[in-house]
Amino acid sequence: MQNENAIKAWIEEGSLDTVVVECHQPSGAVAPVIEFPVSYTTSGDGNAEFTASRARAARFRAKFDQVPTGTSHRLFCTFNGPRTPQPGWGPGHRASIDGLRGITFGTLGSAPHASTGMRYYHN
Repeated sequence: MQNENAIKAWIEEGSLDTVVVECHQPSGAVAPVIEFPVSYTTSGDGNAEFTASRARAARFRAKFDQVPTGTSHRLFCTFNGPRTPQPGWGPGHRASIDGLRGITFGTLGSAPHASTGMRYYHN
């Protein structure tokens, strides 16, 4: 709940740029890496956009990498300017995505003032 509260606060203040999930495999490989970029808008229609993107994601499901047992996940956020500090969050360093292939899925969901898409990086 701490992560969700921090992300919600950053969206509400308009400082959040991207939420990133890194999968750190037991072999040392970091893949897949999933980015959720945030766009701020004056209005949105979440239901129509979310449904269309789910259909796109379903077509690419077979391309998604399977992560091995023992894979750990790290969550990072990037920002487009100053932000309010949140409990449990501090500086960190993202792994490189050099050498990974990417697939971009348009808008996954939207709310009245923000929307998010998805970029999926894999081997």
